[in-house]
Amino acid sequence: MAEGAPPEEPGGSSPEPSEEVKQALKSVVQSSRAGRGEAAELQSLGPERAAAVEDQLQETELKRTYARSLLRLMFGQLIVANGVFIAYAWVGKDWNLVVLW
Repeated sequence: MAEGAPPEEPGGSSPEPSEEVKQALKSVVQSSRAGRGEAAELQSLGPERAAAVEDQLQETELKRTYARSLLRLMFGQLIVANGVFIAYAWVGKDWNLVVLW
């Protein structure tokens, strides 16, 4: 390890991808949006860079899946909470709560 370099995390990957990996990731994303094959792009990068780009793509997809799932759960919770609130008001209950202490 070079002097002054940040320590590497266990597993050998640094916390922030290098500029080279970021550029490769951008080119793969742009080519996949343009309809070109992602596999051909990854093969042209070389084994180490291709693995890093593939890892970054999988991580991004996983984050997207988690974000969408959590957003759906939050909207569901909001709908249920509003439904309970409306049902309680519709029944005609007062909001004057009795203090028990």
